[in-house]
Amino acid sequence: MANTPDSGPISINDIRNVFGYGNNQNPGDDLSDYHGVQYFDTFYPFRRGYFGTSQLSYADFYSKTSIDPCPPPPPGGLTIDPNKTTGTIPPFRSTITFEIWGGGGGGGAGNHDSTGQSGTNGTGSSFTIPGTSLFSGSDTMHAGGGGGGTGGYRYGNQNGSGGGGGGSDHGDSGSSGGNSGGGGNAGGGVGGAGGAAPGGGGGGNGGYCGPGGNGNYPGGGGGGCGSSDFQSGKNANPNQAAGGGGGSGGYAKYTFTRAQLTPGQLFNYTIGQGGTGGSGNEGGRGGDGAIGGVKVNWT
Repeated sequence: MANTPDSGPISINDIRNVFGYGNNQNPGDDLSDYHGVQYFDTFYPFRRGYFGTSQLSYADFYSKTSIDPCPPPPPGGLTIDPNKTTGTIPPFRSTITFEIWGGGGGGGAGNHDSTGQSGTNGTGSSFTIPGTSLFSGSDTMHAGGGGGGTGGYRYGNQNGSGGGGGGSDHGDSGSSGGNSGGGGNAGGGVGGAGGAAPGGGGGGNGGYCGPGGNGNYPGGGGGGCGSSDFQSGKNANPNQAAGGGGGSGGYAKYTFTRAQLTPGQLFNYTIGQGGTGGSGNEGGRGGDGAIGGVKVNWT
């Protein structure tokens, strides 16, 4: 992004390098070519304005740029790269909000001839601004992983239980623990639905006489398997078994002002992994929980 000088000598070429030819395709050395042209200040709060229609002076062009130094975030917010662990706070004018979700738990299997295998737990996510106590007295906020749904077993507990939702701490008032997965319904041949992550991804569908659906990003729990006895066809009957859905990841968020944070500050983060669905015999298994996530929005 090209800027005009902050002080000292400034020339028509400095201005052209930033704003082009203004309103004249074949300009002379005339500042009036820039009447009505939009600019942004290069210093906070990055004010937007237009060069006036009265006589301009070179002093009017100090510390200006033609491109917004603080562009808006993408629709829905900026998703932080899950393959990294550090980042820097982007430019913002007024407020900035960080959101995190833990990984969703895996759905339980519905096993016919052996003990039902449960889904594994999702793992938690964290967001840290080192050397501060900005998160309700801590430098870190957390969003826990969802619990795995338990497996159903035809000769034991046919109805697997849903996994619990992940916890949340050191977020602001908009934060919330995750939602639990639903229990299996062996008599109907339906696995429990995965828990939906607050403000995040939906839970996977419980399988009907079949495997459970995977949880949706970020943080949705995997659905439970609805049956394991595929040899008898896709017909629900009382001799089936159904796994419980995985719980969703927890959700934590925090909003800061420019008085609290400065663009360019370092932050660290971890993104929780989704749990794996339980494996069932005869091809039935629970759905996998979705990976957690970190998102940033600003104004």
